[in-house]
Amino acid sequence: MKKKLLAICLLLTVTFAKAQSWCPTGAEWYFSINNPVSFFNQNPNGYILFKYRADTTIALVQKKVIQEYFIGTLGSNPNLLNLYRSTSYLHENNSVVFLNNDTLYNFNAAIGDVWLRPTFYQNYSIGAMCDGPRKPIKVIDTGHVVVNSTSLRTLTLEWTFKAIHTSTSSPITTQTMVAIERISLANSIFTSQTCEFMNPPQTAHSFYGPGLLRCYKDNTSFGTYQNPQYSGICNFISTVGLKKKFYFQ
Repeated sequence: MKKKLLAICLLLTVTFAKAQSWCPTGAEWYFSINNPVSFFNQNPNGYILFKYRADTTIALVQKKVIQEYFIGTLGSNPNLLNLYRSTSYLHENNSVVFLNNDTLYNFNAAIGDVWLRPTFYQNYSIGAMCDGPRKPIKVIDTGHVVVNSTSLRTLTLEWTFKAIHTSTSSPITTQTMVAIERISLANSIFTSQTCEFMNPPQTAHSFYGPGLLRCYKDNTSFGTYQNPQYSGICNFISTVGLKKKFYFQ
């Protein structure tokens, strides 16, 4: 009996630890900007921050509230801005990460597995400009990477899209990205949805789309992940022409 109780306790401990490893308190993702020219139709100097804010329960499912901000300056305005952009609700279940209720990443997947791209939401409603069919994402490779002495699973994902879905002459384009367990966000965009009714196509979540992942960090012993494709400071903003300092709270 004691052995059974010990086994149950160990199982609960492992399960709880695993559940807490994804998006803990202090989780933050720093991105460069994917398409600076189209960002507010102004040239931005700054970065995109996705920040864990709180836990919430929606339809009996515990979810993570993640808010998006632009930190920096726009155009010739020297004032350093903190612009709220959007809120997403994510949760993880058995190594599958969901954006709203759609699969974002499935780290249990094998090569050849597919799922449908997440629905594009704008201001909490399905985006009218991006209501093309949800095409599949395919896992073309799996692997592991060691980050801060922690072995994490990786997924190489592939999907296709047309810049203008309704155009018969629009070419089909193939894109790939790599997602890392725990860090979850990919090496190029926050989600793998694409707005196919825009020309040129824009990555979803926001029309301009965050670009290269700079860093991920949280308040646990895991520390900070620095994307090897980015060699600068996580929250780098050029100080040339800044009118005042700004501290994000």
